[in-house]
Amino acid sequence: MDEEMYMDLQNARLNENKNNEIKAMGSFDKALVYLNDNRWSVIGCTWALSMVAALGFSFSNRYLSTQQKLVQARMYAQAATIGVLMASAGLSVYLGDDDEEHKRKLRNAPDAQLLAVLQMPDNRGVDENKKVLAH
Repeated sequence: MDEEMYMDLQNARLNENKNNEIKAMGSFDKALVYLNDNRWSVIGCTWALSMVAALGFSFSNRYLSTQQKLVQARMYAQAATIGVLMASAGLSVYLGDDDEEHKRKLRNAPDAQLLAVLQMPDNRGVDENKKVLAH
C-alpha cells in the first residue's frame, strides 16, 4: 500500500463519517453546514449581488455625478460584504472547524508509509477519549 492509497482510504472514512452525521441532522443544521462549507462562494455572490443592487439604487439618484454614484454603490456593497463576512466568522465559530483540526492532526501524525512498514495501527481518526491501548 502506498501513501496515496492510504490517504484516499483515510479521506473516504472521514467523508463517510461526515455524511452519516449530516444525515442525522435537521434541515436547519444542514443549511448551516452547507453555508459553512461554501462560505467563500456565498461571500462572493453576496458581494456581486449587493454591487448590482447598489448600482441600481445609486443610479436612480439623478443629482449625483457618475463617480459619486459608483463610490456610493461600492460603499453599500462593501458594507453588505463585511456583514456577511462577520456572519460567516460567527457561523464558523458556532459550528467549529473540524476540518482544520483534522488537518493539524494529519500534519503532526507519522508518515503513512512508516505506519505501513511498522504495521502500527492508525489512530489519527480515533477520538482521544476512545483510544484503547493494547500492550
